[in-house]
Formats: sequence, C-alpha cells, structure tokens
Amino acid sequence: MSPPHPSCTNQNIALHPSSAISDIGEGLDLIIVPGIAFDDKGGRLGRGKGYYDRYFEKVKAFHKKHHKPMPELIALAFDEQIVESVPTGPKDFTIDHVMHPKIISEGPTQF
Repeated sequence: MSPPHPSCTNQNIALHPSSAISDIGEGLDLIIVPGIAFDDKGGRLGRGKGYYDRYFEKVKAFHKKHHKPMPELIALAFDEQIVESVPTGPKDFTIDHVMHPKIISEGPTQF
C-alpha cells in the first residue's frame, strides 16, 4: 500500500489549505453547506466558528475578481432542522436553497 499524498490525512481525505482558494473555488457551480438549523429566509446556524462564512467570503472575492457568478449555496436538512428564525450577523452568508423532505414533496420556494 502506498503512503498517502502529503496533502491527505491518514484516511486519505484531501486537505485544502486556505491559500488554495483559486484551485478550490474556480470551477464551482454549487456548494453543499452543512448546518444545525435553517430558516425560510436562508439563515443558517452552524457551529459558531464562522469557518464556512470566511470560506464563502474568499470564494465570493475570487469569483468577483474573475467576473464569475457566485456558486449556489445549497443545504440538505431534515424537517426537524427547519425553524422559524435563526440568529444571523452581518458576516453570515444566506443559503440560496434548503432542501428537506417537506419542501421536496411540496415543491421548492424562493427566498
């Protein structure tokens, strides 16, 4: 068995340094975003560290610099993760679409 690539963990999961944003964000059309809870306005409650919001800011800057549209931000959730409102701040990105069983059966809505 060959050793893992230096940019991989022992489980061979690729690690992408933040300096590689041009490699990561260049061809993206869609980003699937995790979260603990979501609201119908596109609000997302993460784990409170701001990792994804900082990443989205870098992707946004890259796409703006290269005159490309921002990738769609999509969340996959259970119905129980959909709440009336989640707390958001000025640096929080909103999710473009939240897909969950109820919305899939009733049809998508726009934020």
